[in-house]
Amino acid sequence: MIRVNYVLKRAPGMSREEFEDYFRNVYGPLVAKHQSRLDLRRYVQSYTLLKDPTGEALRAARPEMHEPFDGTSAFWWRSRDQMADVLGSSAGRTAVEELLECERKFVDLPGSSIFPAKEVPQINPMPEDGILARAGSPVVKLIYVLHALPALGREKCHLWWQTRHGAITRHYGAAMGFLRYIQSHSIDDPMIDSLRKGRGALPPYDGVTEVWFDRLYLADVIRSPECEGAEGFGLLLEDEYKFVDISASSTWFSKEHVLVER
Repeated sequence: MIRVNYVLKRAPGMSREEFEDYFRNVYGPLVAKHQSRLDLRRYVQSYTLLKDPTGEALRAARPEMHEPFDGTSAFWWRSRDQMADVLGSSAGRTAVEELLECERKFVDLPGSSIFPAKEVPQINPMPEDGILARAGSPVVKLIYVLHALPALGREKCHLWWQTRHGAITRHYGAAMGFLRYIQSHSIDDPMIDSLRKGRGALPPYDGVTEVWFDRLYLADVIRSPECEGAEGFGLLLEDEYKFVDISASSTWFSKEHVLVER
């Protein structure tokens, strides 16, 4: 499987409520309408949660970070070749152009970023994708878009992230309340460059972390600085500064909605 991450900033002058309504009720159904043309395996939208005390506490520990995005789209295909065939076809190009025309109405395209990635699961109970941050549930999904430290570069960043940082997470995961933890390592692909140029998008991020938590359990951990989970979060934060350009990265809580699942 290969996925394309699309992190979205709302159009100037649009409220967050207006953005989410258009994203959920206009753009989402349009993607679902084109799922056969695009041969999508999966499509998930995530809506940013603001003014969440627990999420704000995690951001406050990283004050250099830029502001969160307003939402994210994640598209999955079976393989890179299958994705290339579909997006290169006449039907695929027509679908992509219709989606782009819709995006122009609610997305700040130059302030958003789109990039392909391969998933590297770290904590992934089966059945896969069985844990979701649905509206109304206590589960939230943390999204962390990151750039590598310039002196380290993408390849070494990915290695550190997967091995050293991943090892800390796996060791302390239960104590920290990680229900699921997936790393998405960005990859270079000329085909996505064409999608970026059509949008005037920001440079691609080097990766995305997604972590699913029970918000109530996580709040207890944050309020208990002497517990094992708090120790794990401290070690993760210390380690982030060794491979992440914090000032060029961001993290936030979200809720998600699955529109295509095949």
